[in-house]
Amino acid sequence: MFKEWRRKKLAIKMKIDKLKYQIEANSPYNDGWTKDFYQKEINNMKSFYELSLYVLKWAEERGIFDNGDPLAQLDKTQEELNETIEAVKNDFYGSDHSEIADGIGDMLVTIIIAAKMMDLDPTTCLEQAYNEIKDRTGKMVDGKFVKDV
Repeated sequence: MFKEWRRKKLAIKMKIDKLKYQIEANSPYNDGWTKDFYQKEINNMKSFYELSLYVLKWAEERGIFDNGDPLAQLDKTQEELNETIEAVKNDFYGSDHSEIADGIGDMLVTIIIAAKMMDLDPTTCLEQAYNEIKDRTGKMVDGKFVKDV
């Protein structure tokens, strides 16, 4: 477990260093919005990993891994998604998105737990998905991105 933690910590540091490079003055990514975006990424990167560990500890302490199963956990994710959809419908144009943020956070918790149940790392899953979509082309149809065939 310690070796895995050290490996992940090193990977996070490498990502932070890369992001720091991208916001330097000579970087092609140094414009106002992008610089702020990358700075937020640097500030949030550690916290997502740390919070994931807290979520896993929380789940372990409650016997979720001993007594739960991935399909039941994904059912919980669906419940949280449905609640988030309702929150978006109720506050799409509002200024207080706390219910939406709560729903997204709850979904992340259930997904982190489900990934662990399947011996998967959620960050690796996200990276795999990004690598699949990064060069994808398509168009917007009825508010959704539809990939080209």
